[in-house]
Amino acid sequence: MKVKVLYSTPINVAYFSAKTCYSKESPISLVENDTKSYEYKVNFLKKILSTGHHSTVEGVNFTLLIEGVSRSLMAQLTRHRIGVQFSIQSQRYVEYTDKNYKVYIPPAISKNQEAIQEYSRIQEECFSSYKKLLALGIAAEDARYVLPNATYTNITMTINLRALIHLMELRLCSRASLEIRQLMRIIKAEIVKIEPWLAEYLVPSCETHGFCAEHQCCGRKPKLEEVLEGYYKYKDLNK
Repeated sequence: MKVKVLYSTPINVAYFSAKTCYSKESPISLVENDTKSYEYKVNFLKKILSTGHHSTVEGVNFTLLIEGVSRSLMAQLTRHRIGVQFSIQSQRYVEYTDKNYKVYIPPAISKNQEAIQEYSRIQEECFSSYKKLLALGIAAEDARYVLPNATYTNITMTINLRALIHLMELRLCSRASLEIRQLMRIIKAEIVKIEPWLAEYLVPSCETHGFCAEHQCCGRKPKLEEVLEGYYKYKDLNK
């Protein structure tokens, strides 16, 4: 019995994990005798992923330091729980001040003069109430209940590659909210700097599957119903 701890790059973690499944050699031997190029490993992994053997990339983890996103986005992001871990700035232990309190402003509101005035007014009222409660001796964990969803927070997220691909499939879709789509684009850009070959996998689900399964389709790809209709017509014609 033998164990070796692998400290390695994402490409090597994915490669050796996948290669273990298809090689007569032991994983330790594969690592110790490795002479394969980056390009070879990328092509091998693309072949494996094309077969649907996605469990091989679950060992690849990315830790993302996310700064300045709304609590509303946080609620959406933390719905993803399989293969992902979150550490989130606490509103119980971190008190907001004039220096560190910020809110997200949706572009649809910022572009409307009347809307931005109303939005700013209510945000200021909420924060003013929060500060008054603190001044009255109310603990931050209780005062925080008056703060809006727009309040900025910070997140450290560790996610494995398989979960990240799924996250991108859902949250890069045009049906996802704008703020989380913006975050996904930034995350993708940072990860592609490290592993450029991942760009084609960090895409909305319609790019992965070739059809849209949403009820309200943006038209980028044909709807699932259209694809199935075409498939059954093809079958009927070739009976």
